[in-house]
Amino acid sequence: MPDQPPKTDADHTRGSIKEAIGKITGDKKAIREGSAEKLAPEAKQLRAEAGKRADVYDDRAKMVRQ
Repeated sequence: MPDQPPKTDADHTRGSIKEAIGKITGDKKAIREGSAEKLAPEAKQLRAEAGKRADVYDDRAKMVRQ
């Protein structure tokens, strides 16, 4: 993950720790929250990429209509 911003690494680490604590204590809620926190940065990145792709296709469609 070297190309990701440091905040993403921190979020992933925090999620991993929360998930591990949940597994140790048997707290299913903490396990779910930790898993979600680990995936959130990836979801945000995918959403941003999808938005960029949508803009490209929108621009192409505008050029075709002209």
